[in-house]
Amino acid sequence: MLRFFFFLYLMTGLFACRPQSTTDKQSQASLGKIIFEVSGNEEAKPHFIRGVAALHNFWYPEAQEAFQKAIDADPDFAMAYWGLAMAHNSTLWQNQDKEAALKVLNQLGATSEERLLKAKTEKEKSYLKSLDFLYSQEENKLKRDNAYMQFMKDFYVSYPEDQEVAAFYALSLLGVLRPEQDDVKERMEAAAVSQKIIKQNGQHPGAVHYLIHALDDPLHAPMALEAAYTYAEIAPESNHALHMPSHIFVQLGLWREVINSNVDAFAASQKWVEKKGLDITELDYHSLSWMSYGYEQCGQFSKSFENLQQIKTNYAELAGKSMERYMPQMEASYIINGEYWQILPEPELEGLSGRILYTRCSQMLASGLSAVHLDDQQAANKALDYMALIRKMFVDRQDTYHAKLCEINEKALAGFIAYHQGEVSDSRSLFEQGLSLEESMEPPSGPPDVVKPIHELYGEVLLEMNMPQEAMNAFAHSLKLMPRRSASLLGMARAAELLNDGPTAFEYYSEFLSNWKDADPNQSEVPEAEQFLKLYPELADQATAYYPLPLNVPMDQRLSMNQCLPSGMKMN
Repeated sequence: MLRFFFFLYLMTGLFACRPQSTTDKQSQASLGKIIFEVSGNEEAKPHFIRGVAALHNFWYPEAQEAFQKAIDADPDFAMAYWGLAMAHNSTLWQNQDKEAALKVLNQLGATSEERLLKAKTEKEKSYLKSLDFLYSQEENKLKRDNAYMQFMKDFYVSYPEDQEVAAFYALSLLGVLRPEQDDVKERMEAAAVSQKIIKQNGQHPGAVHYLIHALDDPLHAPMALEAAYTYAEIAPESNHALHMPSHIFVQLGLWREVINSNVDAFAASQKWVEKKGLDITELDYHSLSWMSYGYEQCGQFSKSFENLQQIKTNYAELAGKSMERYMPQMEASYIINGEYWQILPEPELEGLSGRILYTRCSQMLASGLSAVHLDDQQAANKALDYMALIRKMFVDRQDTYHAKLCEINEKALAGFIAYHQGEVSDSRSLFEQGLSLEESMEPPSGPPDVVKPIHELYGEVLLEMNMPQEAMNAFAHSLKLMPRRSASLLGMARAAELLNDGPTAFEYYSEFLSNWKDADPNQSEVPEAEQFLKLYPELADQATAYYPLPLNVPMDQRLSMNQCLPSGMKMN
């Protein structure tokens, strides 16, 4: 474990930030520091700067309010209209209110030509022109996003030292990403551009934010660790800014940092909701769900349960889409990770789609696994049938990404049912089909979409079959995708112990206990691990380096910043 954190310590040094130029602190008010020269009047400029900073933090309601104040202060301020239109495009969430954006732009001018006449500089004209691509008449949003990205690339080449042009170009690269596509090139270029900004201005909210998104996978996450710690400090007003570092912390299995990041984020959302007089549907339940996952990885299921009860209570008081998405996933995660088995009622599916519909599949996985443990075959089969129904709904809507996730859940549950019915050959076949599906997908960006990762579940089944070497291989793959996940660490330790590999067992039991050092009392796994360490203290000096770590890839195979920059640009 010490070697693991020493490596991370060395990695953080790669991202030491240089001092940045100061700007109007009052206008940005704890949202980071940016430099954006524009032509509005002196009353409007601070509102504009705050709006841009809010945009970089994905705080769209706050950005809209700030840009509107800028327009009110200076109705001829062309860039304020640009900002307000930009605030209707949630880039990474692929959500765009095109009608609202065009309504804003039409207030500035009825045509693109009229709007460009209002811009005072060539650079401002380019910003306005970019919106002709982002909000064009093209019906396919991905095509609009690609056209916008290509425009921003040319814009960046023309102004390579302008931090804001660079930041919005980096964001445009992330905006063309879609599930199940080969996106390494775009992500690495976004990382390169973002890192170039960081070298000039270490507190630029967009640069650290977009770097985290670009490197949000187990392989590249160590290179964003310093950015994560920076982002946790520079924009304390924004709940999203406070949450984002946990993307990197999850990828590295830094569970206490995950918890702290999301405790801060949820508290910031509570403060904002209270300040604005909003209802509880506007609370940051995304951060609440990640907080719960962190607690579960630390064996603190009582705190995860408290969060689950809070969102259930709020939902009973005032239902909302934000809770519709997170409550079922939190419930499934608590049941499975804590092994608090319970059979859930069949969910209503009418009118649901996308991620909200998928969470019902997660509920059925939790219910189905519970039914097997509780020896209720009928309930297990019913949960499996519901999974198939949800998958068909996605197939009919040509949502291949969520359909594949549902199929992985189905294979996992079906394999688990078959094993407990004594159909070992069928069980292994079903699991292996699910493993192939999961291995064809990218690692999760945060808590796993399949609440009980199929490699981990299969590893536990293989342990019951007394096949520890195969179980170890399954747990190793699980840890490659989700480093330091507690159940996989424990499974690896148990497999190594069965193989009489004492040093490896010692290492993994130690890693598990480092996660669970503050676990709830009466967790049987803790004394199990502690007993092994007490029985074989001499193995501490023989313990092998923690494996598998996706960190032992040579730096030049991870990311070459200079190679990623367009048109042969080089970083100093």
